[in-house]
Amino acid sequence: MINEVLIDTEIYKVIVNDLSFSAMGCMFDAAEVSEPTLNKSTSIMELLEDNSEELNHLVN
Repeated sequence: MINEVLIDTEIYKVIVNDLSFSAMGCMFDAAEVSEPTLNKSTSIMELLEDNSEELNHLVN
């Protein structure tokens, strides 16, 4: 579950409580996105860039 989303013109960070997060209206399991454990505060844009192929597969 998402605790808090901090939105700025340049910063998009999500505070992650467990191994799931929501980005662009889609739910992703962190285990499916990447092997390394998500940091407590993770940039959604960095996750999307680092895992674009996996995310595209999950979305499509």
